Amino acid sequence: RIINNPNISEAMFAALEGKMVQKVTGVDPKQPLGKPQLAWRWLKVVIDTTADGHPKMMLRWAKAPYQTYTDKSTCDLTRVLILGYGFAARAPTLLPDEKGVVPERCFSVFTPRRSFDFVCNEDSDAEIFMLVLSRLCYRVQGWPVMGNIPSHSKFMGARGWCKVQKNCREKKQTLCKVMQEALHTAVGDAV
Repeated sequence: RIINNPNISEAMFAALEGKMVQKVTGVDPKQPLGKPQLAWRWLKVVIDTTADGHPKMMLRWAKAPYQTYTDKSTCDLTRVLILGYGFAARAPTLLPDEKGVVPERCFSVFTPRRSFDFVCNEDSDAEIFMLVLSRLCYRVQGWPVMGNIPSHSKFMGARGWCKVQKNCREKKQTLCKVMQEALHTAVGDAV
């Protein structure tokens, strides 16, 4: 379990080792009616050094048998513009009826040319990648990227709000309406 601590060594270790996730594939802007698919990938963070001694940080994923990481299956963290978590990720919108696509387990990495969309198996896996990617993007770019979640406490807040938003969407009501109903119920129970 990741504790509320600026030292994210456990998360970093897990991200470097890698996790099995589902990647959204088959999104083609030329065919807007085509349905995207989910495909299993081994996702990990790789930290290398360039020839001139500068760090090179990348997000990489591999298809089965999960041993070959091609250049097409790589995202250079210097190119990341936005990290999207929960409903800010694309997977819940692209695959709204897909079983297992829970918004609080989804994240997207947006670059100038495209986005990479992932669905994790556990909430903790999404936390690992969001914390590590937030910190590494800050490190390699020199400033935080939009959508960064750099700590456990900020992730817990984002996850909580994601669940609130999911509840509102399922009820097809605004946050104000859901809060109003909750207050009426609470007052009715108290009387």
